[in-house]
Amino acid sequence: MGSFVPYNGYRLEKEGRSLLVGPLSITKIGALLTDEQLFAYARRIARFVDGMGKLADPQFAIRTPTAFAPPADHSNFTDRRSTPFRKLVSRVTWDRYLSKGRFQLGSAEFYRSTEDNLIADKNEGLHCVCVNSADRQAILFGRSGDNCALFCGTQLGASEISPEHRKRFGDVLVEIQNVEAFAIGVCEAIGTRKFRVHDVIYSDAKTFRVAAHDVNLVVRLLRTREKGRLTESVLESLEEDFESLYEATILPSLFMKPAEYYSLEMERRIAFEFDADLMPPFVRFTAPELLNFCSITELD
Repeated sequence: MGSFVPYNGYRLEKEGRSLLVGPLSITKIGALLTDEQLFAYARRIARFVDGMGKLADPQFAIRTPTAFAPPADHSNFTDRRSTPFRKLVSRVTWDRYLSKGRFQLGSAEFYRSTEDNLIADKNEGLHCVCVNSADRQAILFGRSGDNCALFCGTQLGASEISPEHRKRFGDVLVEIQNVEAFAIGVCEAIGTRKFRVHDVIYSDAKTFRVAAHDVNLVVRLLRTREKGRLTESVLESLEEDFESLYEATILPSLFMKPAEYYSLEMERRIAFEFDADLMPPFVRFTAPELLNFCSITELD
């Protein structure tokens, strides 16, 4: 069953996984937002959510969008499991941990709450999804992905890595050629079966478009006569359509990041999906056999 989270939204839960549904808007018939209008909407909603969050926790903060970027859709996310995966780490991290097969994967909650400013992202897991039908749109602002453990790397090759990259992440470049075999090995080690590999898209507003037929809930909401009232039937619809909401939001939640500050990273991620949210918000495991898939280069 779902529950309201004060000053945050409506928290949906299904067998241990959760989604936070924040402001949900439906346009009038015939009103379809342009990309620029969707960005302006997302910026206003982000300010609203930031202000509401501070009522519950003065330390709460999300980044308000500043630079326009067109919304992404499913076509922008290519499966990268057949492309080499690279990760920059410090010499200390390599010597103490990775060289011994000791790994740590963080969830979206981990990156929202960490005090390490080099990797922290208050917007991790947030999304602004616009669901398009023929004559109306529904816009969902919320958060998802806390059931996923993230292995973060870069799209860049050794010759493309700048001094700023090395300053931020380290001088040891770990390269994985057989990404699918490596990811399957991680799944076996941590007890999950599903993973996704994509490049991160940089967008301050994290706006994402999907078709109405992909989100059953929105099809019903677009036909509703409730006129914005949060009735029991609407809440029941949220509960029933957990899976379609999850699929509609997971890509922008985990594979889109604000461009300001983060775009330098040129990040590529592997997201390992669990059947329940991660508590605590990270996974630590030892699997030295995974080193068979890794080679290292020390950058001068």
